[in-house]
Amino acid sequence: MDEIKKSYKMSFSEHGDSPSAVQWPKGRQEDRFKALTQFIPKGRSFSILDFGCGLAHLKDYLDRNFSDVKYTGVDMVDEFISFNRKKYPGTTFMMPEEFHESTEKYDYVVASGVFNILYKETLEAHQEEVFRIFKGLFLKTNDYIAVDFLTNRVDFQQPTSYHSSPEYVLQRLLNQFSRRVIINHSYLPYEFCVTVFKDDTISRPDNIYESI
Repeated sequence: MDEIKKSYKMSFSEHGDSPSAVQWPKGRQEDRFKALTQFIPKGRSFSILDFGCGLAHLKDYLDRNFSDVKYTGVDMVDEFISFNRKKYPGTTFMMPEEFHESTEKYDYVVASGVFNILYKETLEAHQEEVFRIFKGLFLKTNDYIAVDFLTNRVDFQQPTSYHSSPEYVLQRLLNQFSRRVIINHSYLPYEFCVTVFKDDTISRPDNIYESI
């Protein structure tokens, strides 16, 4: 993790307040944000946790597209958190240590790019760490969690990147979290987004989900 933090700090020092600083250099953040938030109803107030918030570019997107948002950002890079607190006074930003002590829950939880870099020695260990973190975040949401991944449907993979199998992710999510899962593999060619709804209670005898 120390090397990953160092890498982000160097990017921030070089690129400033830009997508390149959070290592999204190709101008596709809007597509990711749209995929992560596509199931949030318009015209209602809500709270949202941005886990791995970087420079809080998602907050800018939310403010432009939704009317009443209570945003909270969490990131492990202290320079990001310090910058965000100055740029958005009155908005809550936390380091992971503070976040883990918090008991607050949120209507929605999103995580963009959080699992794209391998931070364990083996693929299997990384996958287990991904779903350990996912479990903790799932407990924090009232409605749904949305996470994006790099897909393994690519011609080339960086040795330090985690390209996940959509089938593997779907199997884990269905078995461990909820039957209400949506995978969006359509918005960018080398990424996909999963949305996992908290409530998968079935209404009988209609055999539909109660929360729809």
